[in-house]
Amino acid sequence: MTAPNRKLRDHRHRAGLTQEELASRVGVSVLTARRWETEGRQPHGPIRRRVCHVLEATPEELGLGPTGLDRRAELDGDPRLPLGRHAPGTLSQAPEPWQRLLKALERPRRLDPSILDHLDRVTRALSRLEREVTDPAALIDPVLGHLEGLSRFLEGSPSPPERRVLSSLAAETAGVAGWLVWDQRGPDAAELYFRTGLLAAREAGDAALGAYLAGSLAYRPIYGEDPATRLLLLRDPPYGFTADHASPHTGAWLATMEASAHARAGDHEGYDRASDRARALLAVPYDDGRERPRVPFFDATYLAEEEATALGQLGRGEEARAVVEDALPRARGRFVPWLLLDLAYAFARDRQPDAAADTGCRALSEASGTHMRSVVGALRPLVAELAEHRQLAAVRELEEQLRSTGP
Repeated sequence: MTAPNRKLRDHRHRAGLTQEELASRVGVSVLTARRWETEGRQPHGPIRRRVCHVLEATPEELGLGPTGLDRRAELDGDPRLPLGRHAPGTLSQAPEPWQRLLKALERPRRLDPSILDHLDRVTRALSRLEREVTDPAALIDPVLGHLEGLSRFLEGSPSPPERRVLSSLAAETAGVAGWLVWDQRGPDAAELYFRTGLLAAREAGDAALGAYLAGSLAYRPIYGEDPATRLLLLRDPPYGFTADHASPHTGAWLATMEASAHARAGDHEGYDRASDRARALLAVPYDDGRERPRVPFFDATYLAEEEATALGQLGRGEEARAVVEDALPRARGRFVPWLLLDLAYAFARDRQPDAAADTGCRALSEASGTHMRSVVGALRPLVAELAEHRQLAAVRELEEQLRSTGP
């Protein structure tokens, strides 16, 4: 038997939780939770991440780290990893823009306030371009450069009001950077920007923007989703930035993520309730003065893409196809390959392998120009699903095109 885990016990006490309450919050038996403290046993995978989330601490602070199973999870899944912490060996010597922002937020000095309007205009312009760009690689350097600039100005902030404005702009820019980095380097790297952006939103007192960034942390592609963890993050987000703080269109996005989690869990009723709520919030007229982020990002096309994915997960293929076919003529930019991907999966579930493979090729063609690694990765399960139909020319063509993209 290993030594008792006093760190875990002490953090639980500070959180005001009994062993029974902690066990209930993370979804294990009381005996299991008790053994973590008395016998030094360790939770793994999603349970470990939920413990860290509930107790608002890192695995190391809870005496849980690191194990072979969970070393990668320190970046990928720990929903309350304190800003600035990272797994050993994951960062180069040159500081990343998110690190510079974090340093600036911790050390205020002086700022020339005359440039605030310019910084605001640049932030809006880059946010708008992020919604429209077809190649994220073309925009990532300007966005990261702007974030670096905001960090430098934050280092010289002369007054609390100006610091709040700068922190809000930095939080918004960090959110843009997170999504662009996600396309290029995956969710591990993106989360560092979302988390630092959350700290900036808290510094700014911008709860609506904080709710958006908390939702960004909860986002995961529905394939391979852990619905229980997503629902936990949506209901108990970092820094208390809940859906109640969100502006209407961000609230619609959060409700859509909740719907997708219910779909992944096979809960038709939960999906329908959350989806209806998303549609109702999306119908609220857009108010540029109230919405956060200020540039519209969630619209009927975005909703359609998420609905199609969720309906496919629920086995409602005919509904999914109808949603995609209605949305495709209006789709622009990055939504096109994702809608095509949803349509391809719907065809596969309807036992139409030829149409599924043809549509998968279209999705790959749209994604290849944007270097959207996540779309390419999402196609691989489709190819595996169609393997039994390899005698079809369309299926072989999809396999060949996917191979040509590399590992």
